[in-house]
Amino acid sequence: MWMWRRGSKVVTRKRYLARNQLYNLQQHERREMKPFQILLIISFLLTACAPRTTAASAPPAQATVASTPLSTETPPVESTKIVPTPTEKAKTIEELAADILAGEPVDSSALTPEQQAALDAALAEHAGEIAQQFLDNPQNFSMAGLPEGTVNLVREKIAELVNAKAQEVTFNGAAYLSNDLEMRKLEDDSTPEQRKFITFYKVRQDEADNWYYTDYNGDEYLITNFDGVPKEPVTDVNSDAIKWTGDIYSEGTFTGLTRTQAYLQGSINRETQTDLSESDKYNLKGAYTEAVVLRPVITQAFFDTGRERPSSYSVVEIGVPMYSADGVLLGLQRMAVIPWNKYLLLYAEGEDWEMPIGGNANTEHEFKDVEGNQAIWLFTYGVANPFLSEQNKDDWQNMDIHTQAVLDLLRKGSLLTEDLALAEAAVMILQKK
Repeated sequence: MWMWRRGSKVVTRKRYLARNQLYNLQQHERREMKPFQILLIISFLLTACAPRTTAASAPPAQATVASTPLSTETPPVESTKIVPTPTEKAKTIEELAADILAGEPVDSSALTPEQQAALDAALAEHAGEIAQQFLDNPQNFSMAGLPEGTVNLVREKIAELVNAKAQEVTFNGAAYLSNDLEMRKLEDDSTPEQRKFITFYKVRQDEADNWYYTDYNGDEYLITNFDGVPKEPVTDVNSDAIKWTGDIYSEGTFTGLTRTQAYLQGSINRETQTDLSESDKYNLKGAYTEAVVLRPVITQAFFDTGRERPSSYSVVEIGVPMYSADGVLLGLQRMAVIPWNKYLLLYAEGEDWEMPIGGNANTEHEFKDVEGNQAIWLFTYGVANPFLSEQNKDDWQNMDIHTQAVLDLLRKGSLLTEDLALAEAAVMILQKK
């Protein structure tokens, strides 16, 4: 047995071998631990850097309907697990309708037929409430802030509510004016409901900014040369809003003016005259207002014209654009015009031709060759005419004939919810783009 001295200690061979063996074992254990530690560190780093799923990254869910809102609480989870998306709140039919009217995107494909019917009814009810505001106060009604889909619903409800007030337009209790402007005997086989005169047409605009209206039969027509933008009445002969037309006067009071300008200037001149005839007292405050000639139709109806008995008179169908206070087109108010002072003169902007519509024009009149559903400038005098309105009051029921209410419809866009409006018109100018 050998031994050696290490410092102050004496180490035997046996003790040296035992220590050396222990040292080798510790070194081996260290070498075995390093890969495990590295894997543990990598695992920790990957876990810390992994993306966590959030509610914002979850795909949108389809609309669901519940009679009462569902709980939105998220059950507690262990911190090492991915947090799930909270349960989406189910909405009532009323809430879905409110979202749609506000322009919010709503996926209603998951609704049952019964739920869809309930949603449609809720939308109609809300649109009806907005439409009623227009009927209550047309001059101050605004569509500001409403999305296009809601505007269209409101347009439909306005037409529906106005036409719900439709009345029979009758003459002396013996005849009525049909929706195609023909006078028919009350003894025919029509019902009171069929005899009601529809006074309001709904409108819509397509993606190309064209405007259409739907008539009393449910047929849709394109309105040509019409932009659906409100226009102020034209009371200045130098206005550039109209492409003035007609022959130009070379002498006299209206020198340098076209004939269409002369009608307006004549009404302006009479404002300063003191020796007006009885009839000229009503030929004042002239203005051109925008309208739509709906159909190239001339029909005849009987009116008191100062003769011993009523006589037939030409009637032309017109639509007056009705706008909200913020300039949104809501529909067309139907009305009729008859020729002023024997004739209603028809022109086209920028052209010289003249087509007179006589007071007793027959059904073969050349006006029938004119394309209907065009925007026009309509010239009327702005004073109520008792010669027409008073004399015909007893003969016609539910018709306003050149009253102040009719003039307010033309000049101010005031709504007539029940009666058919009829005015005397002197000139129609077809608009051209």
